[in-house]
Amino acid sequence: MLKITSTAIAEIRRIQINLGKLAQPVSLTVKQGGCCGMYYGFESSTEGQQIVWQEDGVKIAVATEHQAYLENLKIDYAEDLMGGGFRFDNPQATATCSCSQSFSWNC
Repeated sequence: MLKITSTAIAEIRRIQINLGKLAQPVSLTVKQGGCCGMYYGFESSTEGQQIVWQEDGVKIAVATEHQAYLENLKIDYAEDLMGGGFRFDNPQATATCSCSQSFSWNC
């Protein structure tokens, strides 16, 4: 289902520590927007969501209606010349923009 690299786990944990919210789950969101129509993101509020993944003390929560977008999703974190950021790779996406930040999906 959902795959998260060790570098992404470490970055999520670092952010949680800085926010003083280490014990709280992180919300993985799917929102409308971007070049291709949809994009993934993280938020701190998990109200109305269920935990779908946990490892090394990091818990990821997702709204029920977005769980279909997690199948085979790989989340990584990388730093490059443009700065650091999470990378979301879903082989089920029908298209991605050139910056790989947004995707389209045909259900």
